[in-house]
Amino acid sequence: MASPTLTDEQLKEQYGLRPIGTAFDEPFELGYKCPLCHTNITWSEFNDHIWCYKCKIDYLSFDCPITRPCWMNKRTWDKLYGNYPERFNLQKGRVHPYPDCRKDGKLHKCVQ
Repeated sequence: MASPTLTDEQLKEQYGLRPIGTAFDEPFELGYKCPLCHTNITWSEFNDHIWCYKCKIDYLSFDCPITRPCWMNKRTWDKLYGNYPERFNLQKGRVHPYPDCRKDGKLHKCVQ
């Protein structure tokens, strides 16, 4: 299944394919989550989309909830997402996307 409303062919025609290469940050590292299962995501082959392995669906990135990652301070977060004309699905709180955010089962000091 391609997306909740479009086929792979329609997604390719409307959004185009993402350029070949490796993304610097995965979407979960930037705070994105799947809108249904909230886990197991990567960048889609289509521009502006995120792929969920569990749901097997390409979601438009603006439809995915995004929470500030622990490594990004609030001023940078507000600057980054406050200047877009599009509205992101911003969630309150912070996420800790990396294994090294936890030490001995406890969160250690992250950026505020």
